[in-house]
Amino acid sequence: MMFFNEDQVRYLTTQFMPRLKEESISAMIDVACHGHSILSSAKKHSLTHQSLSKNLISLKELQNKILNAKGLMPSGYLLKENASAFLMAEMSFSDAKQILIDMCEKLDGRVEFGTEDNEVKFYLADSVTVIYLNPDDSYEYEWSFEHCEL
Repeated sequence: MMFFNEDQVRYLTTQFMPRLKEESISAMIDVACHGHSILSSAKKHSLTHQSLSKNLISLKELQNKILNAKGLMPSGYLLKENASAFLMAEMSFSDAKQILIDMCEKLDGRVEFGTEDNEVKFYLADSVTVIYLNPDDSYEYEWSFEHCEL
């Protein structure tokens, strides 16, 4: 599963995949950020689906390297950015919670659950990120998060 915002995709592709043309980057953004299919995005940007698929695999591998390279980026920052991407992608609370728990544990963090199943705190390095279910449908999203440096 891959979740990025447009700025993250642009940054990663320009820094680590510099030979990509703008239409390839736009197609990758359509798939990685907006949930479009590879085939429709490739057709829209006049690319082959094989080429787009190969570029998305490279982006996914880059994401895995970042997650597995402890110390490359502050772990609290990684968790916060992923929480933000999941929220913008309107991922369900339960799915986001599980992925963030796995990520936090992989980055040697500590996970603390609230008294009910509607809040989770993630402690990484010198930061804490809290995700929680919103109390009702009057909120724009099902859940929210806060991030604080300690």
